[in-house]
Amino acid sequence: MVGSMEDIIMDAEFQVQQRNFMDKYYQQFKNTEENKLTYMAIFNKNLSFIEKYVENQLLERIPGYNMAIFTATLKHHNDEAVHDVVNMLTFTDFLAFKEMFPQYRA
Repeated sequence: MVGSMEDIIMDAEFQVQQRNFMDKYYQQFKNTEENKLTYMAIFNKNLSFIEKYVENQLLERIPGYNMAIFTATLKHHNDEAVHDVVNMLTFTDFLAFKEMFPQYRA
């Protein structure tokens, strides 16, 4: 499952979608420590897109995929998968998200 998630995130189509998102919103971000309300709204749009995209791809790639079962499995195999999953889920970190935009503009 973790390998499939990695494949999805590294897939060219996902990367194109992320670049399109960045192109659409990067001008709204400034390289300051201020957190504007619009930043959180944009972050939530991106997070929602990623969640839906990854889940839809998992449903297509893995017969019988179920997010609730996957989450429960992660809890039981915490030590084995945590590092990989945490690395993949850094896109859920608002500060990391906010810092991507000034770098993208450069």
